[in-house]
Parts: sequence; structure tokens; C-alpha cells
Amino acid sequence: MIHPATRLSFIDEQIGFGVIVTERLPAGTITWVQDPLDQLLPADASSLPSGHYRATLEKYTFINRSGQRVLCWDIGRYMNHSCEANTFSPGLDFEIAIRDIEVGEQLTSDYGALNLEERLECRCGSPRCRGVVEPEDFVRLAPEWDAMVRRAFPAVSRVPQPLWDLVTERELVEKGIADPPSLPSILVHRVVAANGAAHRGENGAASPAW
Repeated sequence: MIHPATRLSFIDEQIGFGVIVTERLPAGTITWVQDPLDQLLPADASSLPSGHYRATLEKYTFINRSGQRVLCWDIGRYMNHSCEANTFSPGLDFEIAIRDIEVGEQLTSDYGALNLEERLECRCGSPRCRGVVEPEDFVRLAPEWDAMVRRAFPAVSRVPQPLWDLVTERELVEKGIADPPSLPSILVHRVVAANGAAHRGENGAASPAW
């Protein structure tokens, strides 16, 4: 489930739709939690329904740590990629804001952390745009992503958390607040040679500007 202070908005012709923040979300805010309404499907594209269903699933799903496709039931499936993403997972089944996110900003993730199968050309517009997002980015950039999450994580206990009731790994959260280095690495979500691609933007590509 996506944070309630968000809305779906048309960004532009190139990007398509994205998820916009409607209230300021301080660093440490839980922005998305995998919940029971999210559909879990086989990752192998050959086992997906054919035709329009397959194209839709390949467009809007990502691969989780169990090698399953996750189809978010709400507007979370419209989150776009940025090479300076403002949300990451602390190695648990939710994501947090790694910095303050202001009203009108897009909520973004880094598709490099979503078990990509193929490299993707990126034009996200960030000053730190990598140009290409690759499956190998997961391992290469995980230490940087982990460090950003751990800096923000103590704030989890100090900011409003409307999604807290959906968090199931509370003991690990409490431990991580007190001792951020104890948090799992985002690499726990990595699936080697995963089948399928990350969830994608409205324009049918895996970035706001593919």
C-alpha cells in the first residue's frame, strides 16, 4: 500500500503518469508497504496469461526476494525510476523516505533494486543520472543505498506513520531504530538471474523517460 498523502498525476508525454506527494513526507516516513491485497504471481513470463494480460503484468510488476512478480493493487505500481530515488527498502517489505520529500515531488524508487533482467536506458533528468540502469547496479550500489536508509531510519519512530499497522517486521524495525547498522541490507531482496523486469511507468518503460 502506498502512503495516503499521494495522488496519481500525469507528468508529461514522455514520462506518462507518476505518484505525486500531497503532504510533506519527512525522512523516515514509511512510504510503501507490501500488503495482502498485492498480487503475487510467478516470475517466469512464459507462465503469465498471454496477450494484453502479459503485457500489463510485465509493465507494472517487479520481482521480490522470493522470485515472484508483485502487482501492486493501488497507485504504487505507477512509481517511476530516478537515479536519485527518494525511497528505498531497509531490507524489509516496505520502503522509507531517505530524505524529506516536499509537496508536488514525485515518489521515486531506483529500478536497479528491483531485480532487472535487462539493462535500461535512462533519461530520468537527475544530475546523477547513470545513463543506463543495469541488473549489476543492485550489487554495485547496495552499500550506498543501505547507508542512506540507515541515516534516515532513526526518524521512523519520530514521524507520523499512517502505514504502521501494515508493517509485520516490527521487532526488526525497533532494533533498526536503536541500531541502524543492524538493519538487513537491501541485497536481501536480490534474486540472481530473475525472470522479468521491474514495474514500469505509464509509458510502458521502466523509467520516467525510457
